[in-house]
Amino acid sequence: MPIPAVTVGVGWCRVSLSESKLRQPSGRAGIVARRALIDLLNSVETPVISVVAPAGYGKTTLLAQRAEVWQPRVVWVSADHRDNDPAVLLTYLATAVDRVEPLPPTAVRTLAAPGAVIAAVPVLVTAIAAMREPVVVVLDDAEVITNRECIDMLAEIVLSFPAGSRLAIASRDTLPLPSARLRAHGGIVEIGADDLAMSERDAAVVLSGAGVGVGASDVDALVQRTEGWPAGLYLAALAMRAGSPRADAGFSVTGDDRFVGDYLRSELLDRVSRAEVTFLTRTSILDRMCGGLCDAVVGRTGSGWTLGASTAQSLSA
Repeated sequence: MPIPAVTVGVGWCRVSLSESKLRQPSGRAGIVARRALIDLLNSVETPVISVVAPAGYGKTTLLAQRAEVWQPRVVWVSADHRDNDPAVLLTYLATAVDRVEPLPPTAVRTLAAPGAVIAAVPVLVTAIAAMREPVVVVLDDAEVITNRECIDMLAEIVLSFPAGSRLAIASRDTLPLPSARLRAHGGIVEIGADDLAMSERDAAVVLSGAGVGVGASDVDALVQRTEGWPAGLYLAALAMRAGSPRADAGFSVTGDDRFVGDYLRSELLDRVSRAEVTFLTRTSILDRMCGGLCDAVVGRTGSGWTLGASTAQSLSA
């Protein structure tokens, strides 16, 4: 009794599914194989995988590469702001799982019943546990999920996700999930920006794939300058290949390069408020910062609170 593929009734919501959200990203030529991280994921059997890092660190790429090994019982959900409705988010997760192995009729009826969101979570988890073979569920772009009910629902799912199957969550920000409880009994493996940062060997592959030939010392300098940021390495390669008017453009990786500037605007500045843009751009000249110094640069008070909120968000787990 498969869940309909176009419109699904869950609770009070009639959800028109977007197929693109359920499609696993395809690889492209020149992508660096993250073998060490894939080996790490191969060596553990934890039910929950958390990949948290800022934009451009290759979270999606890593999980897509690992998914090639998980095939064919891997499902992918790319979250967007519409998933801040718990019924919508649950519908996508259930539909994705149903396509690997049809959910039992009792589970489908529960999912389709009015007000079913709370009752449907344990039903969905139980259905996954009862499947003939384990399934892997990837939830990408999870940082867009900010609704408290949705986060509570995800917390319930991660705490009860059945052994053998996997739930992989990729996010730019640390989600307020019960990670400490999962760590206490070995239920989660966590990958962060330091793990995803590229080595000199990885950087050499990126540059070569972009058609840029440089010496080992230059590669080392570029990795140091970008701190191994994968997107920064690739943007630097594009700048060098394009023949930037600045001789050191590839190695400075500054925002006045059009490739870097376009990326920062689309992936960072366009996603935050005008006040946050002002704070970020004006304080970017500082090597070190504190509330009082940022207040002087920005020309207003409250910078200490802004910095404290950012720190609290990055430490929440």
